[in-house]
Amino acid sequence: MAPFNCPLVPAVFALLILEFGRASVADRTADVTYWRSALTADPHNVTLAACMGLVLLRTREVDEGMRLLEMAVAADPTDWVSLEYMGGAYGTLARKLSSSITARDSPNLSPLGDPLDSSRSDMRAMDARPAMSSSERKVLESAVSYLRRGVRMRELSASKASQMPSGFSRAELDLSAPSPRWYPQAIFAQPPTLALRGLGDALAWLGRSEDARAVFEIGVRTGLWSSAWCRPARQHALRVPPATHFFFDVTPFAYLIEPLRAGWSAVRDELAAAVQRSGSGPEDGRSTYAANQQGWVHASGGLHTGGSWHQLPLLVDGKLLYETCQRYWPRTCALLSSLPALRVRDGQTKLSVLQPGTYVRPHCGPSHERLRMHCTLQLPPEQYPGELSWFRVGSVRRGWPDPGHCLVFDESCEHEVFVSPLATVPRIVLILDFANPFLPRDEYEASLVIPPADADALLLVRAQYDAFWRIWPRQGDHEEL
Repeated sequence: MAPFNCPLVPAVFALLILEFGRASVADRTADVTYWRSALTADPHNVTLAACMGLVLLRTREVDEGMRLLEMAVAADPTDWVSLEYMGGAYGTLARKLSSSITARDSPNLSPLGDPLDSSRSDMRAMDARPAMSSSERKVLESAVSYLRRGVRMRELSASKASQMPSGFSRAELDLSAPSPRWYPQAIFAQPPTLALRGLGDALAWLGRSEDARAVFEIGVRTGLWSSAWCRPARQHALRVPPATHFFFDVTPFAYLIEPLRAGWSAVRDELAAAVQRSGSGPEDGRSTYAANQQGWVHASGGLHTGGSWHQLPLLVDGKLLYETCQRYWPRTCALLSSLPALRVRDGQTKLSVLQPGTYVRPHCGPSHERLRMHCTLQLPPEQYPGELSWFRVGSVRRGWPDPGHCLVFDESCEHEVFVSPLATVPRIVLILDFANPFLPRDEYEASLVIPPADADALLLVRAQYDAFWRIWPRQGDHEEL
């Protein structure tokens, strides 16, 4: 088992808290007090130790929490909730390790080196992805071990967990009973989608793709998602589930494509200004400071290896980032503000810069409440599309369209990205999350942040939704290849 004494751990569990629940600080403090009091009264009760450990993970008291959970699963190997939490912890730690290795202070927006030399066209070098560090591999293997056991024990212990009556609360648990009537750890249980996604992703990142596919098929058989390729953590009923669609024909999305095309010069010009402000790249201390001040952030989710990945958020969870917009991207943000379909409660519009040699590993977005659009600003020069930079969604691998053009895909489906180390410029795209028009109308409108007083925006959203459905049955029922 990989050691857990890592300076990154507090940040890891900040992410875990967001992933496993959003209880208030007061509620978490009350939980700690309650379970610590119970454990003090019965220090040898392994069930209480497990509950205390689960609470401590949520409150970032990592060392003690992991110690208690390790003790609990050693005494009770069927404790699937504790096993899944520990596996999730190691999986998130692996992401943080990867992110810390690839971190750079600022993006290098300028072209790198000379134009592509055709003599450097060794295909193995073009598609050579970065190797995983031994420390990350060890932590991922620990994640697989705990998650696999947790998933197996969850299935075998279903009857044990089902003894939990509806509306159960910790107040109903008779802690003085020698054998509690039900499994109290179940009050901390995560949705089963999280454990399966975490296990499958860890296996895939370790290169065990067949084992990962078998795990994802469990989710299909148990009704958690309809496809092993598309695995949203949060399911929504769709009017016409586009189960076989990874990329979409952009025609039905004209309500977004046409305004973007008309205003594209603003985005291109403001990107050119950003390149000038950034100077020659991170080696220049002044450019590093300038880039950070301008809102560029290193992608810290641990999804990528090698190279460097920077993003510049402009609109987050339905709200424009006004300081960045007003200082550096006023025309781009004016364009975005005119498109209310972008104001999704859970999504972003951002610029994304992938340096040569960067690989974004296979992963799925959290929800199909939104779709995602990539509009190209800069690509490495290449003889054939997809030769030096490619993008896979589901079973379809392709390059990006020419600068000034866009593609649309289902972000809840598995996707990965690679920019070859032989590329001579970064890949730069504008990423836009927007409300999924396959949602029923009421859910579509509820997914957007539109104040009731903004009647014009609401009317526009409804008109665009209707326009989409007038086009979709005729022209949208195929992938854009």
